[in-house]
Amino acid sequence: MARLTLHFPEDQYCFSTQLTVRITDINAGNHLANDSMISMISEARARFLFAYGVAETRQDGAGIIVTDLCHDLQSRSPCP
Repeated sequence: MARLTLHFPEDQYCFSTQLTVRITDINAGNHLANDSMISMISEARARFLFAYGVAETRQDGAGIIVTDLCHDLQSRSPCP
């Protein structure tokens, strides 16, 4: 059972990007590996910030630090 359930209204998504799943991202169970999922989430976050002109670091060295991450994996039908 999940420790946390995330609820997001469908109309609040304002950004999308496409990432390529490599064969090395697939685990022995033929699923996307957890470490690959987290790397893809980090890549998507960086693309989101870039698209909206938000710098991840300032000139003084201060930057955004992700201190906590929760992901909720849900079963979806395969894309056509």
